[in-house]
Formats: sequence, C-alpha cells, structure tokens
Amino acid sequence: MLLVWATSRNVSTSEYRWTLASGLFARLFLLACPSFTSFDINRYLWDGHAILIGLDPYRLAPNQAPPALFAGWQFPGVGTHVATIYPPGAQSVFALCALFGPTGAWWAWKIILLIASTATVVVCERLLARRSCPQHLPLV
Repeated sequence: MLLVWATSRNVSTSEYRWTLASGLFARLFLLACPSFTSFDINRYLWDGHAILIGLDPYRLAPNQAPPALFAGWQFPGVGTHVATIYPPGAQSVFALCALFGPTGAWWAWKIILLIASTATVVVCERLLARRSCPQHLPLV
C-alpha cells in the first residue's frame, strides 16, 4: 500500500474505491488467521477470564494465579510476572470476549477488531474524500 500511495498521487476519489475494497477484503480474509507476531491476545483474554472468575488482574500476575482456574485458556506468552497494565475500559472488552469461553473468546476478539478496523477505514475514506485527498487512503 505504501507503493500505491507513493506512485498514484493524482487519482480521483472514485478510483481509490478499490483501495477501500481491498482493505476490507483483507480484513475479512485474515479473520481466521492466528496471531503470529504477538502473544498480546492471550494476555487480553487471560485478564478477561480473571475478571469473570473474580480475580483482580491489577493485583495478580499470571504466574501467581492458580493454574487450575485457567484450564483451557492460553497462558500469556510474555510479561507473566507483571500485573496488567490495561485500563478498565479495555478490561471490560477483554471480559466481554472471555464470556465466550477459551475458544469463542478468540473469535469474539477477532470480530471486535474486524468491526473497529473496518469502521476506521470507512470513516477515514470519507474524511479524506471530503478534504479532496483520497491519495492518502492507502496509508490508512
């Protein structure tokens, strides 16, 4: 997309619709792909489950928790000796995802990200079109 942005500066708004469509298609296509660059999702869902079972992720690091309470949940890959750093609003989203269980939580998280990233792209495309600079859409 950086190459598209760098080579097509004088294209009309309607011609950038393919960029929008390809971005949305990529999000749908990658929905089922596992996270391979980060273990953060494991921490998010671990925190969410901790909240649902009555533990405080602000006081309890993953390596201090009784493993039996987290049977079936993926253990966070990094930062297991540190209590959570995520704000309460994020924690509520993590807990919402954890309501769907160890397998369903992953899908809930991915769907939330799909909705949020799609909304971001659509809103940015509209804002860029209003400002007559659709050539920046590939950067979004």
